[in-house]
Amino acid sequence: MKFSEEQRKAIKDHRPFLFLQACAGSGKTRVIVERVKRHLMEGVLPEKILCLTFTKRASIEMSERLLNKIKNVYTFHQFCLLQLKNHMDYNYEIIDPEEMEISPTELLKISTYKNSLYRTNKPNSFDKYQDKLIKNNFKDFDDLLIDYLKNNIQNNFDYILIDEFQDTNLLQYEVIKKMKKLDTHIFAVGDPNQSIYRFRGSNHLIIFQFIKEFEANILTLSINYRSSANIVNTANQLVIHNPKKDYLEMIPHHQFDENVESYAFMNREDENLFIVNYCQSVIEKNKYKSIAVIYRNHERAYHLKQFIYNLDHYQLKVDETIQFLTIHQSKGLEFDLVILIGLEQGVLPSLRDNQMIELEEERRLCFVGMTRAKKKLILTHVQYDDSSTIYTPSVFLSESHVKTHHFIPIK
Repeated sequence: MKFSEEQRKAIKDHRPFLFLQACAGSGKTRVIVERVKRHLMEGVLPEKILCLTFTKRASIEMSERLLNKIKNVYTFHQFCLLQLKNHMDYNYEIIDPEEMEISPTELLKISTYKNSLYRTNKPNSFDKYQDKLIKNNFKDFDDLLIDYLKNNIQNNFDYILIDEFQDTNLLQYEVIKKMKKLDTHIFAVGDPNQSIYRFRGSNHLIIFQFIKEFEANILTLSINYRSSANIVNTANQLVIHNPKKDYLEMIPHHQFDENVESYAFMNREDENLFIVNYCQSVIEKNKYKSIAVIYRNHERAYHLKQFIYNLDHYQLKVDETIQFLTIHQSKGLEFDLVILIGLEQGVLPSLRDNQMIELEEERRLCFVGMTRAKKKLILTHVQYDDSSTIYTPSVFLSESHVKTHHFIPIK
């Protein structure tokens, strides 16, 4: 199995605290897997190794890629719950907050308040929410981490590997700090350019806090093995507009291929027609094995979905071939063809105000959407919506240096 020099260094480095800044499509999961295998070959007991991920899907994928050589592969919530049950009498019912009859907006505020360790403004509904949890002997997901921190639970792991570190919030970081002991090795992997969960309390600046407090050494994976050179260069042009400390220039492994294309449409009807015809054409030619339409929010994709589902399903093969995903849903996935829709000011970027920090997060979102594409990337925007509201093109189009074609439908 061949590895790049960067990958080889990341796999073999023995220093106790490491941060690996891994760009999109750079094979970071492969490096984590190979490091675990290296530890095992060197005689480390499997029960002394812990892998932490941020989603259940990622933990399952990691376990599969490790061929179940180690059993300790968890999300932060799974890990804390297991530790609490193993070390104390912890007989609570773990409740999904969405079952608590509180609006999603308030639930998000409550979760952000908890995972900031109560450093943000206390939501109005917090006390009522907590009283209901206590009365019913419930704990929510954030409580698992808070309770882990409160209790004197000793860390039995010598090697801790953490994926998607850019998504860490303050509460999770405190859990990591608690696990540090004299002989602990921590290998954290992340990409500040792909930090897109600020609305849930994650803060990519915790990366730099970790590097400073743990005196961690920095390694990089800068080669993108996923996308064509044109896609990589377009994404680079965009994300360079964010602060330089976040920026790691991706180096394309693949050669230049099809151009990244941007299309302007008079309205959503024209946009829908183009997308349907384009997808039908490439499906018939069997040009791309995987196709995704990706968007900032569900509302922006609603009209396209309605348009498609009113057509002949069999002709378009929509159920089998095209996936519809928000950018957040698409994270960690890849597709031969990506059509990123809604590049309009107010949609992507979706700005409630003009704060620079909001624009940086939106730019990272657009970057994540772009870097899902392997072979072909198409960007779209409209000039008018259904109520004749005028839209201006997203600033991200000019930042990406993509030439826009104005689509004229054939009557």
